[in-house]
Amino acid sequence: MKHALPVVVLSLSAMVHVEGAFAQPSIAAVVNGASYSAALAPGCWAVIFGTGLAQSPATAPSVPLPTTLGGVSVTVAGVAAPLAYVSPTQVNILIPFEVPLPAFGAETAVVVSSGGVPSNSYGIPLNRDAPAIFTLNAQGTGSAIVLNPSFQLVNRVAPADYIILYAAGLGPTDPPVASASGASSGGPLSYVVDQLEVYVGEQQLSPSAILFAGLAPGFPGVYQLNLQVPAGLATDRISIREGGWQSNVVQAGIAAGQNVANVTGSILGLYPYSPPPAGFQPLFALTASVTLQAAAFKVSFQILPSAQPFTVAAVGEAGSAIISIDPAKGTFTGLSTVPTAATRTGDFYQTEFSTIFDWNSCDPVTALCTPFPANIIPASLLDPSQVEVEYSLPLPNTAVPGSSTGLFQSSGSAIPGSTVTIDGTDASSSNYSAGAFGAWLELPYGPFATHDSTLTLFVDGQSIASTTVTYPLLHR
Repeated sequence: MKHALPVVVLSLSAMVHVEGAFAQPSIAAVVNGASYSAALAPGCWAVIFGTGLAQSPATAPSVPLPTTLGGVSVTVAGVAAPLAYVSPTQVNILIPFEVPLPAFGAETAVVVSSGGVPSNSYGIPLNRDAPAIFTLNAQGTGSAIVLNPSFQLVNRVAPADYIILYAAGLGPTDPPVASASGASSGGPLSYVVDQLEVYVGEQQLSPSAILFAGLAPGFPGVYQLNLQVPAGLATDRISIREGGWQSNVVQAGIAAGQNVANVTGSILGLYPYSPPPAGFQPLFALTASVTLQAAAFKVSFQILPSAQPFTVAAVGEAGSAIISIDPAKGTFTGLSTVPTAATRTGDFYQTEFSTIFDWNSCDPVTALCTPFPANIIPASLLDPSQVEVEYSLPLPNTAVPGSSTGLFQSSGSAIPGSTVTIDGTDASSSNYSAGAFGAWLELPYGPFATHDSTLTLFVDGQSIASTTVTYPLLHR
């Protein structure tokens, strides 16, 4: 375990730090320390940005982490937070596990005191879970920190490999731990309590493939996932879902197949549009904490005579279209996520989203927002452009209980030596229905004016095309 500490510490504090003179502390933003999103939970690493937060930089010398560092202390809902790093513009804290989830209408206030002078109170939305994966660039994007069982960094994974990931915000553990010390190196192990969905290469890992999910012994607030890589990797992506929340989507290299030739393709956002069509009117700022992500793609490729089974995958931060080609049978089968009939009308009752908030109601100081009654977004608040795109997508023909999306199954011909074209951008195409997907993305209310999300098209394990869609957000 000790081999991983330098890498994880980089993820918690690697930024450009600038010394400044002592000033009245002022908090500008609080974000997840692994993903840099606004999703936060008890036991999660967080980064506080602002001015006058400390007189000079200081780093915690050891575990247990101190609650006072360089004359700086931080409270979250009145509970003293362990500190890893302080500077005039940035403080890295561990939101204590001991902070209770707020009752409806109650603020979770963050206060930084520097030299005995308290900052403004900054309210944060606090969830039970806020899954996030640590990355090599310490910004929550790009390549994940992936280790082999010998705690060596690896830049490529393959089916049946055993790997280790590090995460933040995975919620309560059994047994619980003291926040500043974390799980004991001498045991017992502290296991994640809430149900995890771990995806590697678009494959959801079976429970038997999640060998361990819990706090890394000796590293406060850092969760360790010991996993076995599944077969059938369609992409290089890794992500976690927990309590309806989606982690940052990160990468780990995979080997491309050798089953196709003459590959061309493109992917475009349907909602939000990217690239925007002629006469496109920019979206209004999102007013609900759940929004649609929809995409269409066009791909053409020749199946080599010697081809083995392979996949085509069009994927987004939410949703996917996975097409499995079986050359021996001369067929393909597509599975696309699509919104259910109920959620297309704004009805998210009994879905994976426990509470959907009306961002028009949010207080920019306390971050308190009013939920929609019964998790139903009124028709008057649905973006007409979103509704139009929803109804361009097929309805699911395979239900997924308790989910805001179902699956649309399609099929077609894929004979070795032939050229296969799938075009979700042309309604006259014979494989049109296989070329699109849609799903719901939950976003936290926070300090960001926009949210960027990447759509990518893979063929036989290789990235062929990508585009970025941008959501304008109501924000604090």
